[in-house]
Amino acid sequence: MAPIPGLGAFGKFFGRTLSEGAGVATGLAVAGALEPEVQGLINDSWSLDPSRPLRPEDAATIAAERPALADWAHGEARQSGVSGPRFRRHRPRPGSRSCSNCGGAGSSVQTT
Repeated sequence: MAPIPGLGAFGKFFGRTLSEGAGVATGLAVAGALEPEVQGLINDSWSLDPSRPLRPEDAATIAAERPALADWAHGEARQSGVSGPRFRRHRPRPGSRSCSNCGGAGSSVQTT
């Protein structure tokens, strides 16, 4: 890229910055058009390999409500980087429905 006349080294820098900015703007404009196709690929990928772990808050709720599944729930939390001692401190609030897939308004897990 040729430098902008009269600006020396600054012209070289700003000329490159402008062209990179135009490239980013073009990429953002095209991304919206490609999003439906890309989302289809993402959905197909998750269908073929449904490997995303549960949120640690949801796993803690399951462990509290169904103690027989506590070891499995600990494993789910570990996949998100939550250690055993930290996971055991998660306790649902009394009377709440904290599982995000159970119809509650999101996580209501205490970490005390």
